[in-house]
Amino acid sequence: MMKNMLKWGLMGAVACAAMTVSGAEPAQPAAEAVATPSAVAAAMKGVQVLSGEVNPNAQVYFYLHSAGWCGPCCAAMPGIVELYKEMKADGRAEIILISYDKSPEGAKKYAESYQAEMPTVHAGDKGLLSLPSFAHARGIPAVAIIRADGEVIGYGAPSRIAKWKELVK
Repeated sequence: MMKNMLKWGLMGAVACAAMTVSGAEPAQPAAEAVATPSAVAAAMKGVQVLSGEVNPNAQVYFYLHSAGWCGPCCAAMPGIVELYKEMKADGRAEIILISYDKSPEGAKKYAESYQAEMPTVHAGDKGLLSLPSFAHARGIPAVAIIRADGEVIGYGAPSRIAKWKELVK
């Protein structure tokens, strides 16, 4: 966080100095602000999404590490799918299913077998390495909780997804 503050502080100082030297007036805010995609959603453009679409306006993202061959993962999926339906309707949180099945086709079949509409990607996709705060899980099922700006706010069991409303504004 401090690193980002320093970066933005330095960028602001440079912009102010440039305006002072050039005599330019500071830019006025636009009448209507245009929503920009989150850091997570922007990075997802480099990842092959096998099914579903990433919500670019989510405040919180859950990287759900899971697989169709994992018993505990399969046991958790029906509840996660129900939570995802709530999230999708609300629009402030997103689950990205990162499947550790053998192939992208297997990952897609895993999601389809639970009628999971969440964005699904294969864990072997090299594009995942560009996601903010991405790291492969040491064990599955597991979830990483990431703010839209890429800051990690938690790790743990998929049951943490149930508290998603506490993490959004």
